[in-house]
Amino acid sequence: MRKLFTLLLLTFTTLLSAQENEDLFKIEKGTWVVEGSFSLFTENIESTSESNSTNDNVNFSISPRIGYTLSDNLVLGLGLGYSYLKFETSREGNLINSVRETNSISFTPYLKKFFPLSENFALNLQAETSYTRGNSETTNSSFQNESDIDSFFIGLRPGVNYSISDSFLLQASFGSLGYTNSRTETNDVNVQKSNAFRFNLGTSSLFFGVLILL
Repeated sequence: MRKLFTLLLLTFTTLLSAQENEDLFKIEKGTWVVEGSFSLFTENIESTSESNSTNDNVNFSISPRIGYTLSDNLVLGLGLGYSYLKFETSREGNLINSVRETNSISFTPYLKKFFPLSENFALNLQAETSYTRGNSETTNSSFQNESDIDSFFIGLRPGVNYSISDSFLLQASFGSLGYTNSRTETNDVNVQKSNAFRFNLGTSSLFFGVLILL
């Protein structure tokens, strides 16, 4: 616990002192920021039991965004997103083979603060609220289900940035901390609602992107 406290104190002190150095990373007030990020996650799981099974998971997402710098290193913006998820399960002898595919779009206003650590390197913390609308279809040998999904998220996302020129920055964001409310309606009949507060640092929430300063 003492080591953790010391590390947090050192990080906080570094961030504060960094703000006072004019030679450090800076996105100046009045700058337009165009950014795009993407994420790709694939997974294959094989299980040996009475009937061998294989699970294949693919998750892809892309999000273009535009923002305006209200003050140095503080950006207010709006993003649109698209994601695709495919989860396929197969068992030896074709006992059960199923495929679930989900397509969704999202609308995300956000506020992002950059914390410079050097001339080219900075941490960032993004506060956002997001609405997502999606459609999911599940098919196997005996039935087919179609679901409509509505989801609302509010929370924080940490990230890092590296400046490669005066106009271009590389970016990576990882994980999230926040609250999610979702509603799923299947075959226009069954309705399922859920509420969750979670901290996620999985690889499925790792995003890479580029920022263009105008």
